[in-house]
Amino acid sequence: MNSDAAYYIGKTHKVCQDYAIAKNNLSEYKIILSDGCSGSIQTDMGSRIICETIKNYLELCTINNIKLFFNNINIIYQMMDLPKECLDATLLFSFVKNNLIKIKAYGDGIIILKNRNNNTHIISIEFSNSYPFYLNYLNGNNERYDKWASMQNNHKIINTFTISSDNEIIDTKEYIIKNDTKIANPNYIISTNKQEDEIIVDKNIYKWVSLSSDGLHSFYKTIFNDTSIISEKIALQDIIYNLFDFKNFNGAFVQRRLKKFITTTCKNNNWYHNDDISIATIYCED
Repeated sequence: MNSDAAYYIGKTHKVCQDYAIAKNNLSEYKIILSDGCSGSIQTDMGSRIICETIKNYLELCTINNIKLFFNNINIIYQMMDLPKECLDATLLFSFVKNNLIKIKAYGDGIIILKNRNNNTHIISIEFSNSYPFYLNYLNGNNERYDKWASMQNNHKIINTFTISSDNEIIDTKEYIIKNDTKIANPNYIISTNKQEDEIIVDKNIYKWVSLSSDGLHSFYKTIFNDTSIISEKIALQDIIYNLFDFKNFNGAFVQRRLKKFITTTCKNNNWYHNDDISIATIYCED
């Protein structure tokens, strides 16, 4: 087994507001990432504070006791003289417990699961108004949470599909989440509501489990013709099929793969991404 993480700044950003870390030892494998809100101040710092503070307490992290974690997080951002809004950031994490892999998501993001038959299961979490939930909305009084919750037509949408080994999409489904919902798939179970997602999978079914920020949705191809230059959006399946083509799982395998993808695949195909991207992966095979 192994785990690794990497992040990379987007074309339209001055600083990278994504952050991702991985932790390995003989009995513990975990990955964590956070995507800072581009509309809030200094969330590049906030995403780091959240990941580094919460990394040793993942099993205890639930929506019901998140305020306990903010006791420490608040001390840190205040000592650094940062604004409270710096903590406006998503949080996705995963860890191995016995033979199960638990994944949690707060906000938007993408979960990618590669099974041992070389099919890739995708779970994409989005919000229809691009206004995701942030745990920071529950930090202190609930005024900001109430504003978010009352926003009309800001639906949480979960799209699931499978990419076959030859890059064909099968078994596409869309779910609009309004209340506590359980999505049963033959390979995993999603327990979800508008604030929190929990996915539990059998470690023995999958080669690897990856998390990503929503930056994977921001890829475009530059097309040159006789009279103009245009940008064409690239399908998520094509990004995942190419980016997560790991050659081996030794050492910093995610960092190597992301660097190769950016410097070679994207360059050769005139691809670029506007948003920051962060990915983190647990390789499950012993």
